[in-house]
Amino acid sequence: MPDAEADLIFEMYACFAGLKKLGWEEAMYCPKDGTVFEVIEAGSTGIHDCIYEGKWAKGSWWILEGGDMYPSRPILWRAKQKAGAKRDE
Repeated sequence: MPDAEADLIFEMYACFAGLKKLGWEEAMYCPKDGTVFEVIEAGSTGIHDCIYEGKWAKGSWWILEGGDMYPSRPILWRAKQKAGAKRDE
């Protein structure tokens, strides 16, 4: 399987590019003013509420869940989706 790794890397990039076409942006461009936004983490299938806390680039991302906060290393972010809103047609 000499091409399996390259094929998977290409597939991962294609998914990353597809999500960017749907309005997701690289995590480093997220709001840094305490605004809650949504993130995707590598290795997870969920979309999580998150904040960035601290001064860039020494701060941290934090997932907000069930009244608690968990450290995060997101790869993509987008503005928090409003309940019932349609993002893409």
